[in-house]
Amino acid sequence: MTKRQTRTALCLLALLSTLAGCALFEDEDGVVSDSGLYGAISYSNQTGRWSMATERSDPETARRDAVKACAEQDCVQVLAFGPGHCGAIAPGEIGRPGLSIARKPDRAEQAAVEFCIDQGGGACEEVVVACNP
Repeated sequence: MTKRQTRTALCLLALLSTLAGCALFEDEDGVVSDSGLYGAISYSNQTGRWSMATERSDPETARRDAVKACAEQDCVQVLAFGPGHCGAIAPGEIGRPGLSIARKPDRAEQAAVEFCIDQGGGACEEVVVACNP
C-alpha cells in the first residue's frame, strides 16, 4: 500500500466522525509527548467559518471550546489532535477545507494544502497550524 493510499484509508476512518472534510495523518518516527493536552478544529459547512482550540486538558473540552468559538449554528468538530501533534486547516472554498494532523507543523501544513487542493478547493494557500506540546 502506498503512503497516499494509507492516508486515504485513514481519511475514511476519520470521516466516520467528521461532517466537513477529512484529516490526513502523517506517520513519523519519534516520541509522542505525554503532556496530556488536546486540540480540536470546528467548521461550518454553510459559512466556512472555523475555529481552533489547543492545549486543553481533555478531548471533550477541546471540542466544546472549538465549537463555541466558531459561533455558527452548524459548527461541528471536524478534527481532533492529541499530545505532541499539530492540527492544520486550509479553509479553501466553503465546504472544502483541507485538514490534517502531524507531529511537525510543516508536515501538517503541507498535508492540509494538499488535501484542500485534492478536494477541488481554491485559495488553499492560507493555512493555520497549531500544536500541542
